[in-house]
Amino acid sequence: MENLKWIVALLAVSAIWGSTYAVTKDTLSFLDPFSHMAIRFSLAAILLAAYVFFTRKAISPDAAKAGCILGIVSFVGHSAQNFSLTYTSATNAAFIINLYVIITPFVSYILLRKLPSKRLIAAGFIAAIGMFFLTGATGKLNAGDLIAFIPAITFSVNYNLAGRFVQKHDSATLVLFQIAALAAASDIAMLLSGAAIGHLPLPTIVELLFLAVVATVIAFLVKMKAQKFVEPSMVALITSSEVIFASIFSIFLLNEALGGIQVFGCALIASGILLAQTAKKQ
Repeated sequence: MENLKWIVALLAVSAIWGSTYAVTKDTLSFLDPFSHMAIRFSLAAILLAAYVFFTRKAISPDAAKAGCILGIVSFVGHSAQNFSLTYTSATNAAFIINLYVIITPFVSYILLRKLPSKRLIAAGFIAAIGMFFLTGATGKLNAGDLIAFIPAITFSVNYNLAGRFVQKHDSATLVLFQIAALAAASDIAMLLSGAAIGHLPLPTIVELLFLAVVATVIAFLVKMKAQKFVEPSMVALITSSEVIFASIFSIFLLNEALGGIQVFGCALIASGILLAQTAKKQ
């Protein structure tokens, strides 16, 4: 029952993250990638620091170090993701980035010497095929598509490291230092690139607040806590459903329609998640 509760929570996180592809691409019309990250993660770090302070969480040097490691890995991934979105479509980026679902089990073996079951690996491949059909990826790669492979790898590393660290340290403390390191790296990158933040329209400010508060503070806290009870490969598989939610949001927010092939892709992803669940029960 505890495991099921966190699986449902991860699905909620996936829904939130599924909405961020279109939101992020829209904000990048007014901000360069590093400025976007600096605003989003600096605000999130301030809110997380307040949360940790008022809840009186214990902070250890080891937890801070572990969180900073996660933050640097996240910085590489989020930077590459934002740059990929400036050169390719949100659907192509979503498909390639979410290939972490089939990379994570192998990274898990390299870092943790723990190879998931064959059924769980098969479920990942089924979900990846489903993402191909859902996003309508053509197989033709441009510069943005190639860049998107970087976060696919770094997010896989992040899932596995987080799965290890959260067994030893408080989840909120880990998230605080992860986001703080990510914010600091983004601020430095913004300054070194010479980027400037100009006037931002109100809708863009609202989008940035959503990305900072909901998609970062809340979603990261829930995801990190869930990794205490759900193994990295399963977490990666469940959160890959964000591609489904991204398509659902595109229907309601962008008036886009899903064709039969996209519905088939959704069914494959759902089948992969269900197959993974049966693997956990056996």
